[in-house]
Amino acid sequence: EYKTKEGPIETISVHASSGGSSYLTSSLKDTVYQVAQNSVEPLFILQDYFRDKKKPFEFNKDSIEGIEVKTSLLKMSMSKEGTDWKVKDLPAGKVLDQSQVKKLLDALSEMRAEKFIGEAKKKSLSSPLGLIALKSKEGKNEFELKWGEDLSDKERLAITNKSNEGLAVSKSN
Repeated sequence: EYKTKEGPIETISVHASSGGSSYLTSSLKDTVYQVAQNSVEPLFILQDYFRDKKKPFEFNKDSIEGIEVKTSLLKMSMSKEGTDWKVKDLPAGKVLDQSQVKKLLDALSEMRAEKFIGEAKKKSLSSPLGLIALKSKEGKNEFELKWGEDLSDKERLAITNKSNEGLAVSKSN
């Protein structure tokens, strides 16, 4: 519904779609309009539109004292000593770039769900492709992100310990 310049409220209704076309009617006119189906898709607002897409990724960066990263290529544990991060079992001659650790924490805190997927997909993450766990001083998981299969060219399946359902996240994160 929307209010027109002239004042009355107009309701636009979307009707059956077929062959790439959708049909619209107006509460103010007796005309049926044929439009491209993809032109009306942005009009559909689903329940997830109003959900907090950052909530599954909330954590306090200042309380993080440990980081674990596990993928098929890398297994790494880091701990904070004063203001610096140290890697357990870092090979000789290698130095941890402190700015990269900050970038990792910033990127994780800025993540958001593109979509909420639900329980069925969540179960497929019992053997994730990767995991990042952020730990408190006591070793408790303050935040945990697991990711799995690609859902599309732009999205990947993920879950956090802050959400009870599967999430679609951007692959660019």
